[in-house]
Amino acid sequence: MPADDLQPQPAQPTTTNFFGWWLIDQPIYLWNLTVKISYHVLIYFSIPTLLRTLFAPWKRDVYVPVNASLDLVIKTIFDNLISRAVGFVVRFFTIIIGLLATIISFCLMVVILFFWLCLPVIAALIIYWGLK
Repeated sequence: MPADDLQPQPAQPTTTNFFGWWLIDQPIYLWNLTVKISYHVLIYFSIPTLLRTLFAPWKRDVYVPVNASLDLVIKTIFDNLISRAVGFVVRFFTIIIGLLATIISFCLMVVILFFWLCLPVIAALIIYWGLK
């Protein structure tokens, strides 16, 4: 994803352009930034890869018995199952943590966007209460 489209637009000198920038251009920029940050958090935690390999053995730790007795074959099967169970548990909790981090970052960016839109009203209220 190119970073060129994340550059904020320069402020325009006129009042009408300022309100268009404040209420249209910057919210669109902040929303695009929110989507990009959420995407990068998902990629940072490798959620798609973890979902593809959810039931794969942990660290690809698989044993293949060659000319082994029955008890060694059964032990190898259980070792492979335990390796897959460990891989599942570690990947599952990593996916949960990654999804929580994604949700938290998304929610924080939405709060920032909401704060950006409410900032003129907050500033006007502060000025009004200060002059009261």
